[in-house]
Amino acid sequence: MTGSLHRLMGAAVLAGTLLTAGGALAGEITLFSEAYFRGDALTIRDGVENLADMGRWNDRAKSMIVRSGEWEVCRNSGFRDCKRVGRGTRIGDLGEIGLFASISSARQIDGRYYQPEPPPPPPPVYAPPPVYAPPPSYGGGGDITWNNGPSGPPPGYQPAPQGGIDWNDDRRDGPPPMGECRHRIFDAFVQRFGRPSDFDFRGDEWEGRIHWNGERWHYRCTNEQINIWQ
Repeated sequence: MTGSLHRLMGAAVLAGTLLTAGGALAGEITLFSEAYFRGDALTIRDGVENLADMGRWNDRAKSMIVRSGEWEVCRNSGFRDCKRVGRGTRIGDLGEIGLFASISSARQIDGRYYQPEPPPPPPPVYAPPPVYAPPPSYGGGGDITWNNGPSGPPPGYQPAPQGGIDWNDDRRDGPPPMGECRHRIFDAFVQRFGRPSDFDFRGDEWEGRIHWNGERWHYRCTNEQINIWQ
């Protein structure tokens, strides 16, 4: 008999200890459908991620009492946009904290039900824009001579061997790509005549022709200057 009594008393003590520990973890908050603790009441003892799951309680509470624990009451479901309230808090008009008829979720934050929000991601780091330095230029830094044909052969000129000249045979499919000299010439034409309706380069990068809005011009680029003439 004595052994049975001791076992019963031990079980009762253990149950009381578990009950006390559980009560310490689980808080309690009561929401009211009307201001100043009137109307329907909803008591929550666990986190509720969406009050729409509790009947008509989404965006309905107008007052509340925190009976135990620390809580977050949140404007949006999923515990987003929250206000923190502590044990003993009595708010007769939830408009005082900007949540009048605007609570969609609630959770205890000092017990086992609390799951902290992940930290926000770090702000993006943008690389600075590249700085483009002007390329080395023909023409000694910007000298362009208009309507003044140069004298003498262009740099790098070598006479063709006997019989090695083909007349009227460009051997090109369309204009060659625009290089540094031609960019300078193109910019000079735009500055003088405006944007073209059509243009075309023919010849070499450093010497040739440009057709600009139906007019034909010649050009030659040297280290000293750029000549453009008709």
